[in-house]
Parts: sequence; structure tokens; C-alpha cells
Amino acid sequence: MQEREVKQVQIMPSAVHVMFDPTGTRLAVSSGLDPNVHVVELDTGKTIATLPHPEGVGETSWHPDGVQLATPCGDLRVRIWDVPSRSVRLTLEGHTSVPNAVKFNHAGDLLVSCGWDGTTRFWDPVRGKELFSLPEGWVGLSTFNSDDSLLPFGLYQSGLGLWQIATGRECRRLGLGGPTFHATFSAEGRVLVTCHDDGARLWDLVTGRLCAVLPAQECRCVLFHPDGRSLVLSGHMGLQLWPLQTSEDSTTLTWRIGPPQTLLSIPLEQARWQPDGQALVAAGPHGVRVLELGPPLQTRHHWQHPNAAGLALSGDGNWIASGNWK
Repeated sequence: MQEREVKQVQIMPSAVHVMFDPTGTRLAVSSGLDPNVHVVELDTGKTIATLPHPEGVGETSWHPDGVQLATPCGDLRVRIWDVPSRSVRLTLEGHTSVPNAVKFNHAGDLLVSCGWDGTTRFWDPVRGKELFSLPEGWVGLSTFNSDDSLLPFGLYQSGLGLWQIATGRECRRLGLGGPTFHATFSAEGRVLVTCHDDGARLWDLVTGRLCAVLPAQECRCVLFHPDGRSLVLSGHMGLQLWPLQTSEDSTTLTWRIGPPQTLLSIPLEQARWQPDGQALVAAGPHGVRVLELGPPLQTRHHWQHPNAAGLALSGDGNWIASGNWK
């Protein structure tokens, strides 16, 4: 096969570092002598985004979503950019000398940086927190193996090393930003919904990204409807039904949510589906109710239990246990 130069693009005098995005259609170009990172569209050869820094930039790394780009800068900081909006999503601080290379793993839930301070630092790119650091190590031009369990690194004097990395995905933390009262997974396990004082948050567990925030005052419980086409939220705002439509492929999850329908306007705490999925049990300050959502909404049973909050159902649905605040 005969090789030839297809295109030459003039970006900067010393374009030392070049990095393809996951689709192979854009190129991130950086240099320790230039404070700007240029994102170049290969078809046109034009710069479609310029990411300004206070000093020169080392070897960058694209997140597998193709939206985020990590950049190590001469001001001792590592930045994670949202490239389409040209905005900094996170700034990572910890290096005591210039960081010169960064690397995302394939899952996008771990970022590694190395620098002239003689350390390799491991970061949670969702929360922007340093997980730990290790002495020595140069990860420039290295790549994780296919299951993200190994990362080769160079030693500054001589030699080659290999970091062995446990995934830790069973204890991943999401940047929730406040108390969490309840959480539930979608049927296929890709989406996690969490409840907070200001509403419910929907998380894509493949990317670790926040998909949506549903405003609901002092939300205490969220449940997927058994048919998967809606979410039921209970809390001090009452009981709400949010229509839900999703479409997805291996990398993209698309949502269409709402508008909500208010089913009850009295304060509630926990809720549970009965095993047949035909009725909902809800607990609150005014007792425990078994509700048929209809339409129309109907109350099948109502038991007095002041300040009921905790709720559990037996496997056959014949027993309901409730606990309360005194």
C-alpha cells in the first residue's frame, strides 16, 4: 500500500501534541509553547473550537463521549472541558509542578495525570476529586488495556512499569450535592434515579453523566412504572406521574420527560408498587394508602398510621409494614 500525505493543516508553530477524538473526525492540537488548545475539524481543516489557557498545554486526552477534553496546563492545573460549549467543567488541583500528560480510561470514569513533580495522580472525573497519587510514572502516549485494568508507564530515569487498576465500579460516587433519600435502577440497569430535597436526578451509568433534574419539593421516593413508560415521584409535594420516553444506542441515551401529572397533593414519604404492578402503596403523615393510579386515581384502602414514613411489602403482596416518626 502506498502512503501519502493527505492534508497539511497550519495551526501553530510548534504543534507538539495531537490527539484524535473517539470518532476520528476532530483533532485536539496543543503545545507547551502555546496557551491555546485548538480543536480542528479534519474534513475542512478549520479550527472549530479554541480553548484558552493561562500557559502552555501538554498532552491532552478525549473522554470516550467525544464531548469532554482533559488538558494539563503549565499553571499546575488539569482542566476538563465541555468542548461544544468551550467551557471548563472541572478544574483539578494537586500537582506541585507542571502536569504534562493526561489519560482517560475507556469507561471515562477515571482520569490519570502525570507531571514534573514526579507523581502520577488518579482522579474521579465526575466529582473532580483526586482519588490517590503514586510516585514517578509517565503516562504520555500510553493507553489503558481493553478492560481498563492495566496502564503502562515510563520511569523518568529508565525502565517501564505497569499500573494494575481495580475498577471499583461497584462503589462509584456520583456528584449528588446533598442528602439522598432514595434511589432506584431502571429495568435494564443503565439509569439510576435519586431523590433529593430539590427533586429527582436521572444518571446515565454508562457515561456517569447527569441526564435530567425533575423539580419536586422534598422528594422522598421515586419508582419506575412497571411498563417503563413513566416515573412516579412521592414526597412533600405529593404524588407525581412523569411520562418517560427513551431511545439509546451503545454510546448515547436520549430522554424525553414530562410534563408531570399531579395525582395527589398531600405530603407523602415512601411508596412501593404491589407485586402485580396494578396498585401503589404510599405512606405519609396521614397514614398508609393503597392507590390504583387509573385514570382516574382511586383509593383502594386507607389505614391510619400517623407520620408513617418507612414502608415494606411482603413478596406476595399480602402484607404491608409501615414505620413512623414519633
